[in-house]
Amino acid sequence: MASDRLPWRPRLVTFDCGDTLLFDPAGHVDELRLDGLRQWLAIHRPGGPDDRLRDIYRRSLARCRAELAARPRPGAPVLVALLLDELGLAPPADARGRLEDRLDDPLPAAREVAPGAREALGALAAAGVRLGIVSNAGVKSGGSMRRHLDAGGLLAFFDPDCLAFSDECGCAKPDPAIFAGPLRRAGVEPGQAVHVGDRGGLDVAGARAAGMGAVRYRGLVDDAGAGPEADLVVSTFAELLAALGYAPR
Repeated sequence: MASDRLPWRPRLVTFDCGDTLLFDPAGHVDELRLDGLRQWLAIHRPGGPDDRLRDIYRRSLARCRAELAARPRPGAPVLVALLLDELGLAPPADARGRLEDRLDDPLPAAREVAPGAREALGALAAAGVRLGIVSNAGVKSGGSMRRHLDAGGLLAFFDPDCLAFSDECGCAKPDPAIFAGPLRRAGVEPGQAVHVGDRGGLDVAGARAAGMGAVRYRGLVDDAGAGPEADLVVSTFAELLAALGYAPR
């Protein structure tokens, strides 16, 4: 980190979603997905729990993540297909859809807003900075992330044209292509934009590859990862405002 502040004020700031703007305070999303799978099986495959279910879930999740990294797309249908294949089940489409919904968003009311995020977004928006999101969806969908952002009072701060979720755009960080849409639609050159996220190997590497500035936020997860160094590293959203040149006077 060369300094405590960027030498220029960005016109566009994009944010990662999970572990940057929002987080699961209990850190148990996979346990909730596994519980949802058990409940679904109790209805659609009577006969008691499968002792192998945890291993089947973990194996299917690992394969799902590998498939999504190779070809980003909606993740819950991929995970469900892998699980059903392992379990030897072929349920009707409506039952399959209910399982996809359960695994997409097992935390309908439990995600929390990162401390200070709401105030920082409000300050940036009030200063005329355009705000966007560039986020890898994984198993969860862009739709579920929008719902959580809206529930947390954050979605209204963002330009609807500057939202890029990997399951919707077909590319994922660190591929610089995922940043191209928000930049183009905002009419902002990469050198006038900054991305903020928690993962060095994804957020920082992707932003750098796109020609943008990069700020790593370590307030929830401290993951420098492999790859280029961020322009700045911040631990709070107050530090972020100062780093971008918008600290309260």
